[in-house]
Amino acid sequence: MTNAKDASATPSTWLSVGTTGAGKTTLFTTIPGRKFLYVFDPNSPNTIRGQDIEYETFFPDGLPLTVMPLAETSQDKTFNPALEPRVYPEWEADFEYRLESGFFDDFDVIGFDSITTFSDLVMDRILYMNKRPGRWPTEGDWTGAIATMKNVFRRITAIEEKILYCAGHVEQVKDRKTGAINWQLAMSAHLRVLIPLLFTEVWLCACEKDETGYFYTAQTKPDRDHPFLRSTLRGILPYEDVTLKDFNHPEEDGMGRILKEYGAT
Repeated sequence: MTNAKDASATPSTWLSVGTTGAGKTTLFTTIPGRKFLYVFDPNSPNTIRGQDIEYETFFPDGLPLTVMPLAETSQDKTFNPALEPRVYPEWEADFEYRLESGFFDDFDVIGFDSITTFSDLVMDRILYMNKRPGRWPTEGDWTGAIATMKNVFRRITAIEEKILYCAGHVEQVKDRKTGAINWQLAMSAHLRVLIPLLFTEVWLCACEKDETGYFYTAQTKPDRDHPFLRSTLRGILPYEDVTLKDFNHPEEDGMGRILKEYGAT
């Protein structure tokens, strides 16, 4: 039995979400320590260019470009087994190899950019396996994708002694009854509940502007519009300035400053 008074802090797991251009990938560069990043977003390499970060890219392939009707009656005629999306199984093999070989032992931080684009790779593979590539996912397709995503992130967040940083996205939705506009995580309904539970920190990144110019913030506490946010860092402000002021010394700003100020690991 463990007494909470004697428990030591464990490395934090971050899910930083926001719209495109909110500074999520840049925030990753400010985390102290040796970093490795899995890149699924084609824009990420430009953002991290010039930084001391090792990364591996996995971009979409094998996608049919034919216009697909919603009707499923033509699925057998359009299925082409030669157009096999191999990115997800290639990533799976890469991750298992790095995990079992001890590759991650040399790193302090593991990044994942982003959950949104990674989920597309998962669905591409599911649709291909169900012989429906390029089509709109059915309930059965979503069930397979949700199960895969759940297993992947339960596995990743269970890696010990590492800071895990994942980028994700949010989208605006309109309530059908009230007409109110709300923000939600850009993922399926079940994953919107499950995925945040796996992270110690769920922050909302944003790009703001005042009379002095642009700056970047991270909202760390939930409100009515963003009930999915959370933080376990004691004393952290509801809104933190995470602007990267010096690209040559990124760890002095953003996440580096926050980890130093609030004593997190």
